[in-house]
Order: sequence, then structure tokens, then C-alpha cells
Amino acid sequence: EQTLVKKRPKVRQISNKTRYDGGEFNMAYRSGIERVFNMKLEINEKLVYYVLRDFITYPSNCIMINGQIPTMIELESIIGLKERTISKALKSLEDKNIIKLVQSSHRKAVYVNPEYYASGKDLLTETLKMFDLLQCDESKVNSYLE
Repeated sequence: EQTLVKKRPKVRQISNKTRYDGGEFNMAYRSGIERVFNMKLEINEKLVYYVLRDFITYPSNCIMINGQIPTMIELESIIGLKERTISKALKSLEDKNIIKLVQSSHRKAVYVNPEYYASGKDLLTETLKMFDLLQCDESKVNSYLE
């Protein structure tokens, strides 16, 4: 007599809304990956971009390490390059509109362009505007809010 030893456990269905709303995943568009690839980034630019993008936070798409904007010293230890090389790569990536550098007190916050890599599907409006991915007439928006 044969018996089934290992039964499959019941699979609990999770709605797409629960799984995909918020920053529970990172996403990259195939077209964005191809555009970045076709930019022919230098090796240091690639290293900085590919290491940092794994630290983006939801919903701002800003690079954060342990809940804070990282210092150059922290980036040196994570990326394995010197501060000057990282700064040069960041400036070059900013010129190519892959990232934006925004002064935040004594540190520079790094925002990744969500067109290439995003921390979720519902990002902050400010981040989208930063990369000219969302345009709206502020006066019309304000008139609707009044």
C-alpha cells in the first residue's frame, strides 16, 4: 500500500495590491536597463551606480544606509573606491540624468532616476518632478485643493 508522504501545503493567495503596493520590491524597466547599458558608462560609474541602487528607499528613491543619507566615508567602505573617485562618478551619473545630487545639511543625498530603477511603483511626487517625469501646473493643482 502506498501513501503520499509529503503533501503540498495549501498556498495562501495574496492579492496583487498587498504584494505590490509600497516599497516591498525594487524594479527595473527593461528599456531603462538598455538605455543605461547604451550610455557606455565608465567602470567606476557602473560600480557606483550598481552598488548604490540596492540602497534606494521607498517612497523617495533616495539612497539611505541605516536610515540616513550616507557620508562619503561610508560610501568608500561600501563601494571600495576613494572619495574623490566616487564624487567624480556621481557627478558624471548626474550629468547623464541617472541620479540627482541634492544638498541635505552637510551631506549630499543621492536620488536614483525611477525611469531606470525604482523602489516601488508609488513614488513621491517630488522625486518624479526632480527627474521631469511628472509635470503639472502648480496653480491648477492649488486651485483644486482650495
